[in-house]
Amino acid sequence: MDNKSPQGMFDAALVKNKINIASNFTFAIDTPEEASAYSGNAAAAALRGLLSKVTSSTNSDTFQANVDSTLASLGQTAQKAAFHDTDLHYVEAQLVGVPENYAG
Repeated sequence: MDNKSPQGMFDAALVKNKINIASNFTFAIDTPEEASAYSGNAAAAALRGLLSKVTSSTNSDTFQANVDSTLASLGQTAQKAAFHDTDLHYVEAQLVGVPENYAG
């Protein structure tokens, strides 16, 4: 199907740009640390957020800074998650307005 309508051309440019940016993101993952950081729901959400900023007129060269910062933020998120996973503490919930010895 070859859609040459204005909307078809707009949609084709948008899809092409999203594929280019997603490819740039994938090729930017070039260290073991980045590869391990790109896993799980948070990483997928970060990439969806990045791709939601892509338009039909996005220039992939100038957008690369967004790709790089998203990838860097994944590494920071993974480091924070690793820290928090090893530093978890049990905290009992304190309910306001309920007697301390309430048994339900």
